[in-house]
Amino acid sequence: IGRLKHQLDFMLLNTLAQRHREWSFVFVGPMKLYKEYKETNDLIESFLSMPNVYYLGEKPIDALPGYVQYMDVCMLCYLMNDYTKFIYPLKLHEYLAAGRPVVGAPIRSLLDFKDIIELARTPEEWSSAIAYALGQKTNDPAAIEARRAVAREHDWDNLVMLIVRALCE
Repeated sequence: IGRLKHQLDFMLLNTLAQRHREWSFVFVGPMKLYKEYKETNDLIESFLSMPNVYYLGEKPIDALPGYVQYMDVCMLCYLMNDYTKFIYPLKLHEYLAAGRPVVGAPIRSLLDFKDIIELARTPEEWSSAIAYALGQKTNDPAAIEARRAVAREHDWDNLVMLIVRALCE
């Protein structure tokens, strides 16, 4: 769920979709291709043309939770580069609030969540992490509640209070 953009690892996504034709890769969100990223644009187009890849396009923001609840695994498949060193994917908390298992690239902001999400670098690690996330253990009620509890710790009310306290101090 989110914008299809050049910071996502489409080489990896292509590899995963080719290796795991039994899995469906579903994307919801706007897409904007940039002329200066021709190679990435070609990867995106190749990826979206695969028979197990479904691009549903942009949806109203209030409809997005309805899509997340039907995802078996939510992915944060970012490239590892200077740009992604400094991002914080807020959708992580949306995924956790829905109780969904998450697999992400080990970008700095996700390392703090390594106890509740799976992190992967290589295609092999991603394959293993997604397979694990699809398993029974990650979908039992205790695991789902643990993810939701982490999301509650990072809701907007708590984040705003942290900012207010920091400014007041």
